[in-house]
Order: sequence, then C-alpha cells, then structure tokens
Amino acid sequence: MKLLTPCAENDWPSPARRQWLRSAGVVLGGPAVVSLAACAGLRTHETVVTDPQHKKAPEQALGTQVRPGMRGPVEPVLAPFSQGPKAIGPGRWEPWGRHPAKPPTQYDIIREDAKPVLQARATSSVSGLKHRVNRPAQEFSLIRWRWRIDSILTGADVGDRHAEDAPARLLLAFEGDRSRLSMREMMVAEQFQLFTGQVMPYATLMYVWDTTRQEGEVVHNPHSSRIRKVVVQSGGSQAGRWISYQRDFQADFLKAFGEAPGQLTGVGVMTDSDNTRQRARCLYGDVELILRETS
Repeated sequence: MKLLTPCAENDWPSPARRQWLRSAGVVLGGPAVVSLAACAGLRTHETVVTDPQHKKAPEQALGTQVRPGMRGPVEPVLAPFSQGPKAIGPGRWEPWGRHPAKPPTQYDIIREDAKPVLQARATSSVSGLKHRVNRPAQEFSLIRWRWRIDSILTGADVGDRHAEDAPARLLLAFEGDRSRLSMREMMVAEQFQLFTGQVMPYATLMYVWDTTRQEGEVVHNPHSSRIRKVVVQSGGSQAGRWISYQRDFQADFLKAFGEAPGQLTGVGVMTDSDNTRQRARCLYGDVELILRETS
C-alpha cells in the first residue's frame, strides 16, 4: 500500500456507507480528516549537535550504501536531497498532505555550505513531501537524517489539536493487520477515505521537534491513535544548528504502538504552521534508510 493511495469513486466504502458516515458525524469533521492527511535507536537512538559557529553537520557517507559480501554500492532507497533538484519528482520525493483551504508549505532545493539540501518554508501553511518505499520494515536497521530549524513555533504543541504544528517532522507510514483496529479507528479510516479519496496508512510513526514537550515522549495524534509522535527535540536551544539523528525505528514503533511494524510503505518530511499561524523554516539533509546487514 502506498503512503497515500488514490481510490476510485466506486471503491469501498459503498455509497450507502458514505451516506451513513456523512450523516453520523461521530468521528471527524472535514478539517480534521484533512489534517490527518497532512500528518497521516545506535541502539535506540543517537543525537549529534554540531558546531553552532559553522552550522555544519559531520560529513557522512550519504547516498549509496555498501554491505558486507556485496560487490558494489547499493542504490539508496530514498533519493538524497544532496543530488540536487532531481531528488524531487515522480518516483522520488513528491508533494502530499495539501489542505484545500490552506496554502501549502514551500519546498525547494538550495545550497548550504556548497551542498544541496531541502528547504521548507511555512507561512501559516501545511503540506509535506513523501517518498514511496513499499518494503518490509525488517529489511532496515536504522533511519538516519539531519535537519536545522531557524526557530521554534511559539505556543505550538503536537498534542493539541488547535496548536498541532512543528517546524520539523519526519514521518514513516506502515501497513499492518487492519483486523486489529478498533471500531472507532475503522470508522476514522473510512471517513478519511471518504473525504480525501485516499487510503489511510495502518499506522504512522512521526519524529518531531516540539516547543515544550519532553524529548523521548510519545504523543498520540489528537484525531487518531494510529498516528503517534516521538519528540526527538524540544525547545529552542538548538535552533540554528544542524542536528543529526539515527533511530531504530522498529524499536520506536514497538514502544509507541505495542506491536512490531509491518510493511514500510513510505517516508515523509513536513514543516507546518497553519494552526499557530506563524512562519517556520527548516533545512533537511539527506534521509537514509540503513539496510540490515546479512550474513
């Protein structure tokens, strides 16, 4: 299943079910559903804060990977932003999570310290970029990325539906056993599909930079328990610095959801400020899925 997959008009739910969901109104309103679209460890983790004077992350072997027993490098699963503008486009990083009544966040490739990076600029806006994966989560050992924000968002809180903004997010979407979903979550998924024409991921794990919450805290999305956020950075003390992360996302998923992850369907980045109506800017370096070594 794709991170967000369009469905045909005659797909499930049935017309009668659509009408019932419209009239019941017991799960979500339209704006809430669209906000879900925008949203829908090395051992456990490592965080590296780099020199604020130079604002430059340590050099890493990004892009291709070499595994023991292999004759040459492996193509990266995710298109590196360091490749330049060609990293954005069909089959690579693509726009997603746009709100019909709000402006989208602007994404473009710029050069920082002579190296291409992704720039996200939000002005009371919301949207992201996604990259399809569609591979078993167990193929990977870690996810690695780096980012730098200009400033935090005053009053933002990823656990408050009215202030649910973040200057930097990394999202991983998964498929799973949908028979485990509660009746309410199945209704949320149906209503999501009804309003957006897309299939809601079984589960979404999100790494976020929050304004006040404690680092390491797991926060449930205010609209759906199938979206859970791990706070990897908090407050503004590290704003303006490149910060690099490596996370065992399978361990994080198990902690957040109480079950092992299934198919990893996609990875996304998002910077948004639509609820707090402020400006936010984030630079994203390459995002890497690290393949598990095989004997």
